Amino acid sequence: RYRTGCPDYLELIIPRAKASNVPVAPPYFPRAFLELVRRDDPAAAPHTAADGEKNPFRGKKILVLSGKADTVVPWTASERFVGELDVGEAEGGVKEVIVEEGVGHTCSPAMVKEAVRFLWEHALTK
Repeated sequence: RYRTGCPDYLELIIPRAKASNVPVAPPYFPRAFLELVRRDDPAAAPHTAADGEKNPFRGKKILVLSGKADTVVPWTASERFVGELDVGEAEGGVKEVIVEEGVGHTCSPAMVKEAVRFLWEHALTK
């Protein structure tokens, strides 16, 4: 259900729509599409809940990599969600956030190294 990319699509698209004087409403954004986003976007999940039964991220190991200079999916569109995200450290959850200065919409060599390290530490050696 969850994917890579921006975890809060509306936080990404609403400022763009406003800047272009496009309403975030039909016909530009079909009602069914908005309902889908509001239902299935990671930001729609109870990601701040302390209850592991409700919060699908509790106990998960999550690495967030972003370029600070990304203009396609700016860090500001994900920052609130990621900051609020409760992975339940006491339950084994891990959340690491790396926002690399001077990097745009790309996976830098430093990000690759961080991803390898994260996988080694949290998936391959357990």
